[in-house]
Amino acid sequence: MHRNIKRQRAYHHRHGMTLIEILIVLSIIALLSALAYPTYQEHVLSSHRRQALLDMARIQLYIDGHASVSQAIASITEQGQCTKFCNTPSSQYIIHITAHPSSYSITASPQGRQRHDTCHADDYDALIVRSNGEHEPKSCW
Repeated sequence: MHRNIKRQRAYHHRHGMTLIEILIVLSIIALLSALAYPTYQEHVLSSHRRQALLDMARIQLYIDGHASVSQAIASITEQGQCTKFCNTPSSQYIIHITAHPSSYSITASPQGRQRHDTCHADDYDALIVRSNGEHEPKSCW
């Protein structure tokens, strides 16, 4: 009977995790975080780029739906920069619309951390859409 009491006490006091078990769990969490974080960052940059591309497409549709290109551009820009019409924050991309005599171009320049974005491993300085439908860089579209 004395032996059963010692076993019950020994078993009763073992209710937690040991330091080694906690360290193993923490190291697994750290490893998974180290692997997942770069992928998460790439996804965030990519989603910001997609928002800028959507805004550029909306601008192109808006301009093409108006008879006067210059009036359409003036109605959605302030000094050539898309402000109210665009959903892309200016901390990520600055979107400019430039009118030419017979055409126009829409340029989205990355800002801040967005400058580290790549399109399928290609670096770029700006996203460009021209009125004739040309897009640059090709890998981003």
